[in-house]
Amino acid sequence: MHDLRKQALGLESGKTMSRKARSKLGTPSPGGSRSNSAAPSRSGSRVPSRNVSDDEGDFSDGTQWSTNSIDEMIAPGDADDEASETWISDLNDRMNEIIDRKRSSAEGREQTLVGFISHLTRHYAQDQIKHKMGELVPSILKSVKSGQTERETVLALRALGMILITDPRDEVYDTVADTFKRSINDGEYVAVKIAGIRSLSAATFYGGASTEEVEEVMDLFLDIVSSDGAVVEAPDNAEIVTAALEEWGFLATQLEDMEETTEAAMDTFV
Repeated sequence: MHDLRKQALGLESGKTMSRKARSKLGTPSPGGSRSNSAAPSRSGSRVPSRNVSDDEGDFSDGTQWSTNSIDEMIAPGDADDEASETWISDLNDRMNEIIDRKRSSAEGREQTLVGFISHLTRHYAQDQIKHKMGELVPSILKSVKSGQTERETVLALRALGMILITDPRDEVYDTVADTFKRSINDGEYVAVKIAGIRSLSAATFYGGASTEEVEEVMDLFLDIVSSDGAVVEAPDNAEIVTAALEEWGFLATQLEDMEETTEAAMDTFV
């Protein structure tokens, strides 16, 4: 069985590549910072084309986002779109559609979530969503718990993660954490598990988790890495291991005393 941790860290067959060789290949050092590795992605693939509608582009397949770390979720906005403010009206329409689920189909909910996510990645929309948080979160959670398709579930997880990044709330972690953990442990699809890892990390960081809860989530991610995904019924899945590695590192920035946590983690990572 291949060591997926080495694959996720960019190593090859147990051999450590020199810095000079990595620089020639454009491969970031495993010890590099998250901000250094994420920057090219933000300015590259995440910038939407002006010929692509809000409902298309990066989110057209509904699952592409789930492989991206949290700092890659946010795309820079289009200056012309910002100035026109037409996005605000459309965002309000999308939120109303999310809240009013009556007679909606899975396909309709998917398209609504795609548009909603697209606006939140391109614009700072805290003022627009903060008054509807009490209705948005429970409604989107329904799609996570009982989504009729893989795409609906993945999009719902992503939407909740983006909501928390846009408007952090101290009380939200307790509302969403158990549902996110179930999506990781019991999700039928790999994309759902990865989306659950990303969104649980966002909820832990932005949703008011205590230090003990942060450590518990980091332990879950470490278990995923040490078992090569087997602990969440996804053995030998490099994407899941990579997501857990990245989000463990993201949450580590919240802890002041990392000595004990790092010691245990190094036994797994090395």
